[in-house]
Formats: sequence, C-alpha cells, structure tokens
Amino acid sequence: MLTLVVSHMGRAAYQQSLPEASGGDGDLSGLTLRETYRLLRPLGRGGMSVVYEALHLRLGHTVAVKLMARELAADRHALSRFRREAELLVELRHPNVVQVIDFDVTAGGEPYIVMEGREGQQHAVLLDRDRALPVERAAFIVSQLASALAFAHSRGILHRDLKPTNVFLSQLSSGEPHAKLLDFGIAKRLRSEPGLTLDCMVGTPEYMAPEQATPWAEIDHRADQYALALLAYEMISGTQPFWDGDVVHVLHSVRVQNRHVEFFENRSEAEARREELAGMGVKMEPVVTRRDDPTIAQGD
Repeated sequence: MLTLVVSHMGRAAYQQSLPEASGGDGDLSGLTLRETYRLLRPLGRGGMSVVYEALHLRLGHTVAVKLMARELAADRHALSRFRREAELLVELRHPNVVQVIDFDVTAGGEPYIVMEGREGQQHAVLLDRDRALPVERAAFIVSQLASALAFAHSRGILHRDLKPTNVFLSQLSSGEPHAKLLDFGIAKRLRSEPGLTLDCMVGTPEYMAPEQATPWAEIDHRADQYALALLAYEMISGTQPFWDGDVVHVLHSVRVQNRHVEFFENRSEAEARREELAGMGVKMEPVVTRRDDPTIAQGD
C-alpha cells in the first residue's frame, strides 16, 4: 500500500493556516513548561506540532518552542520522529540552521523542542508580500540555504522538505538577509545507507524532486538541491512552476510531464533578468522535469 505523507504547509496552504496559528481552540498561550518556558503566542501550526514564541523565565529572553500535538504523543512512530528531529538539529551547528537549546516533555506527556528565538519573518511572508525578489537578494538567500544544506549533507542528513515556510529570514547589521533553515521533522539520515528506498512519498508536492514524488525510488542529496532550485525559481519569477491548487495534478506535473518552465512570459523582462544574473556570474536555465531518466535516482 502506498501512502502519501504531505508536509503541512506548502506556500499555497500558508495563508489558510494563519487563523489557526494566531489563536483559537487549542491555543496554549500562557502555559509554563517545566517552570522555565512561558508560551506567549503561536507562531505556526503544522500537522504534528505547534510552534510558540516563549519566554525563558530565568534568562529573560525569547525562544521558540515546538510542541508536539497531544493526540500524537502516544504514537511511538510520531514520537520517534519528533525526538529524531531534535537529535539531528543538535548535530547541525551551522549559522544558517536553527539551533536547538533543549528537549523535554510536558507534565501531560507531550514532548517539545526548544530552539533559538526568531526575530524576523517566514520566507513565505516575504514572497506573499513582494512576489519576485531582486536577483541579488534572492542569490544571497539561496547561497545561505545552499551552505546549510551542504553542511547537512556532509553529515549524512537529508532535509526532504525545503520550502518557503521552512525558511526564516532576519536581517544582518549590514542590512543583508540572514536565512535560517527550519523544520527537520521529516529529515532522514543517509549515513548508514547509500540510498533511501521509500514505501511512501514524503514532503510537500510542489517542491518535490521527480524521484521524491515516485514510489519506491531511491533519493539522495539531489532531492534537496532540486527543491532549492525550485525555491530560487519562485524567488526570481514570483511564481511556482507546478502548483495549480491540486495535489494530484502537481504530482503528475512533477513525475510525468516532460515540460520546460520558463521564468517569464514577458521576454524583455526575461532578458533583463538574465543580464542581471550574467553580471553575477550565474547562468539561468529552464527547469526541466524528466521521465524515466536513470540519472534521477541512480547517479550520474
């Protein structure tokens, strides 16, 4: 039996999630965990957890607390995945990866991860507000994310869910953006196995590589690289190449259609952007999805 595990949230679902993430039923704001972390307000909600801004009562600074959904706390597989996220993040001490401070369990039995505080905004907010970004700014963000992914891959860790809602942006003193890679909830270790064979599809469909969207295919670090390329495409063009509001159609587009995706319908705008990229030493090529390409899963 094939299972599709869709990570919540893709950018398309982001706006729909905001009312949930700003209060209402299940909001634990005001609760103090282990006499240390007072939950102030929800920052975002996913399928397995809610992230809160919290105050460290002894140190007086804010942190982010990722609290596992109560109904999943008794699920040993979900619990194992949640704990593994904390363990993986501890290994990834990198300036562009969110840092873990603590891991514990509430009095009610729900595990939580304490991470560094977040001053800034989700990358999804920036894209919804500004649409296409200046090429130089987009390249600066992409280079930081590439550095974070390369570091994770060097330690045998595959993220598998790179997307705007899993990138957080703050601002350096120079005024340049500082990107942090978040949410390793469906990350996977590759250290003990040369390829990962899946009996389910895991991730966010509109950012999946063809092999990641194909049942029982082997995936490696190139799946993350493909997602990063799609994110770069979205930052520069202001659009997603595959999303049309239907998950089945998205998977079909990614896995089956041999189609080229142009950055711009307006050719003069495209040429202007290509000139900008050329000045930065970057060559833009169309994104191509390929069917039955042996290099996708087996290597070059």
